[in-house]
Amino acid sequence: LLKERSIEQLEQELSNLGYLNNHVWTSSKVNNKKIDLTYYILAKEQYTIKQFSVAVEDSMLRRYFQNRSYRKLLNVKSGEPFEAKRLDEILKELVLRLRNQGYYYLSDDNFYFLVDTMVGNYNVNVELKYRAILAKTANQSKDLSLTRCSINQLYCVNGYDYFDTLMRRQDRVTDTLHYKGLQIVNYGKNLIRPSILYYHNFIRPNAMYSDRSVDNTYTSLNSLGAVDRVNIRFKPLRTDSSRLNAIVTLSPSKIYYLQMGIDGTNSAGDLGVAANFSFQHKNLFGGSEVLKLKLKGAYEHVNANAAYSVEEDDYYEYGGELSLTIPRLLLLGWPERFKQQVGASTLFSFSVDWRKRPEYHRRFLSWDWKYNWTGAKQRLTQIFTLYNVNYVVTPRTSKWFQSYLDLPENIILKESYKDLFVTRTAYSFLYQRQRLSNSLNNYSLQGSAEVAGTLPALICHLLKRPKEDGAYYVMGTPFAQYFKFTLSGVRSFSLDGQNSLLFHAVIGIASPYGNSLVIPYEQRFFAGGGSSVRGWATRTLGPGRYHSDNPDDFLNRTGEIKLVLNAEYRITTNSPIELAVFLDAGNIWTIKNYPNQPGGLFQWNSFYKELAFSWGVGVRPNFKFVVLRFDAGMKLYNPAKLEQKWTFSHINFWEDFAFHFAVGYPF
Repeated sequence: LLKERSIEQLEQELSNLGYLNNHVWTSSKVNNKKIDLTYYILAKEQYTIKQFSVAVEDSMLRRYFQNRSYRKLLNVKSGEPFEAKRLDEILKELVLRLRNQGYYYLSDDNFYFLVDTMVGNYNVNVELKYRAILAKTANQSKDLSLTRCSINQLYCVNGYDYFDTLMRRQDRVTDTLHYKGLQIVNYGKNLIRPSILYYHNFIRPNAMYSDRSVDNTYTSLNSLGAVDRVNIRFKPLRTDSSRLNAIVTLSPSKIYYLQMGIDGTNSAGDLGVAANFSFQHKNLFGGSEVLKLKLKGAYEHVNANAAYSVEEDDYYEYGGELSLTIPRLLLLGWPERFKQQVGASTLFSFSVDWRKRPEYHRRFLSWDWKYNWTGAKQRLTQIFTLYNVNYVVTPRTSKWFQSYLDLPENIILKESYKDLFVTRTAYSFLYQRQRLSNSLNNYSLQGSAEVAGTLPALICHLLKRPKEDGAYYVMGTPFAQYFKFTLSGVRSFSLDGQNSLLFHAVIGIASPYGNSLVIPYEQRFFAGGGSSVRGWATRTLGPGRYHSDNPDDFLNRTGEIKLVLNAEYRITTNSPIELAVFLDAGNIWTIKNYPNQPGGLFQWNSFYKELAFSWGVGVRPNFKFVVLRFDAGMKLYNPAKLEQKWTFSHINFWEDFAFHFAVGYPF
C-alpha cells in the first residue's frame, strides 16, 4: 500500500512540475523477509505555456484586471515552464488582493485554471476562469463571492479567557462603553484602557473589509504585554449580507513576571559568581504599559600582580535597568493618523552599572527615549531613538594601567577609557520584501544613521562656553561628536525550488567631528567573524593592510569605513543537515593616518587592492525551531602580508583557517 501511494505521489509531483507524460514503476527483490524496492521514473519532456489568458466574464473583475498591478501579476509569458506551484501562487495572490478590496466571501475555490494539453509539441494553453459558489442566505441561495463587504459594528470583548471554565460559566460582564465607534464589553479583570484598544485596532466601522486590516490588528494587539491571545471573527447581518459585525476578543495574560538566577564563572582560572533578578508588570496603568526592573551583581576573585601595580584581588560589578514601554507613539502635535501604527510603542529606560577591577574603576549611566513601529504592510520596521544619553567615567586607574594607556601605540585605547559624555539621535529600519514567484526569491534592506553631540554643542555655542584643551565640557566631562551610517542588503535566488544562492553586502562609514578626535571604541567598525569575512576570526581583520603579530591586538583592528561582500550557495538535503559553500570579501579602513595603525588609511586609488578574500564550507543542522551553524573559512587573499598574499599555494592550517559556531544563518 505504501508503495502504491509513493508511486501516486511521485506521478502527481512530476505532473505539478510540468512533466505530464510521466510514468513511475517499481521492481522488487526479496531477501529473507526483506524487500529492496527500486523506483523507475520516466518523465519525458517538460511542458511549457504557449498562451496564458484571463477568461473571466464578470465586468467588475475585468475592471480590476485592467489595473497595472493586476496585469503585472497575471503576466505569464509564453515559454515559461508549466508548473502548478507557480500558478497556485498567482491564484493566492490574486484572491488576497481582492479580499483586501472588501470581498470577504471570496476564496481560492472561486478561481481555477483550465488547461488545454492538446496544443501539441509539449505546449499547453492556460485560461484563468471564475466560478460561482452558492451560499444560503435567508430563504434563497446565491453567490456572495463578488459582494463587497463593509464593517457595520466593531465589538471588543475585553478580558475574556476562552480557557477559563469558571469565566465561561459565570456572567462577569463588568461594564460596556462606546469609544470612537468601538463597542467595548469589559469582561473579567486585567482590562486594557479603551484608547489603547482603539489605537491598536485597524478594523473601523463603515470601512471596507480588508484581510490586511485584520492581520495588522492581530499583530498589533498581540504585541501588547497584557494580552495573551486574540480572536477576531465576523458575523454578517441577517438583513444585509454585505454588512459585517466584527467581534475582537482579548484574553488577558499574567500581568506579573518574576525571574531570578545565579551563575558560576571561571575566567582564565579566576573564579566568580553572578546573580540576576527581573520583574515585570505588564499592565501598570491599565493601558498595557510594561514596567521592567532588572538587577544584576557579580563578584570575581582576581589574582593580584604586584608587577602590574595590581594589589587588589577583587572584581565587583553591579547595576540595574528600569524601563517603561508605552504601547503608543507619544508625539505631541503629530496627527492621530500617523500615531496609529502596527505594534507602535514608546520606550523610556534608565540603567546604571558600576565596575570595580584591579586595573580601574568605571561607572556607566544611560538614558534612552525611543519609538518603535511597523508599516501597514508589515514590510518596514522602524526604530527612532529621539535621544540617548550615555555617561562614562573612570575615577581610578592603576599606575601600570595608566602607563600602558600612555604608550603611543595605544592612542585608541586611551581615548576609549577617557571620561565621556555621549548624546545621540538615531534612526534604523528593516525592509523585507517577499517576491511572488518563490518563497526563496526575496530581498531585504537594513540601515541605520546616527549623529552624536549636536544638542550639547549647540547649547555650548549659545552660552558661549569656553573650550578646555580644545574641547567643550559638560559636568566636567567632554562629550563625543560623530556621525555614523550603515547599510546592508540581502538578495536570494531559488535555483531549483530547494537550493538557493544568496548575495549580501554591507557598507558603513563613521567620522568624528567638532569635540572628538576619534570615535568611541564601541561605535567603530570591525571585520572578520561568522557573519563577515569568514577566513578570519572575529575582530582580527584590517584595517587595510595593517599587520600585527599580536593575536590579541583587537583595539587596533578597528576602523571608520567598512565594506563586506558575501556570496553563499545553500544546499538542502533530505536530512536536517544543510550544507553551504561561500565566498567572502571585505575589510575596514581608517579615515585618518593613525600612527598605531600603519597601512589602515582608506585611499580611493588603492582600497580595492586591500580587500581580503576567503572561501569555505558550512554545515547547518536545521531543527526547524533553531538552525545551528558550523562554518570553516580559509584565507584566500591576505592584504596584510608583505609577499605571497594569495595563500592557496602555501596553505598554513593554523594561520589561514578559521572556524565559527553560531545560531542562525549569517544573513
